[in-house]
Amino acid sequence: MNTSIALLRAESATARAHAEDRHAWWTYAEEILGHQRTPYVRCDAHELTAETPLAVVATTEELDPAAAAQLHAWTAQGGTLLLVGAPGALAEAFGLEVAGTHVDGHVEFSAEETW
Repeated sequence: MNTSIALLRAESATARAHAEDRHAWWTYAEEILGHQRTPYVRCDAHELTAETPLAVVATTEELDPAAAAQLHAWTAQGGTLLLVGAPGALAEAFGLEVAGTHVDGHVEFSAEETW
């Protein structure tokens, strides 16, 4: 791979969501990169190399523990992982815990609150 961004494939999750009449919101990651004309490559976790410093996981619906372990090993070698949404199989591999969720996945901002 000779691009700086890898978008992990989610074709099965997308097809399943559409078959179940659910919104496959994670497809927007690819749309955003395309509109920005940002070069990226779609790949699976086992295809990541040191040549690609950033991987975007837009959904974890089809990530199994083996793929999560591959992503963990890749980040241990210096790769940066951007996770959008719930950690799924990545939770155990990375020691992640969901602290809270928002209705319909929307984030609400308030000027009075600090982060």
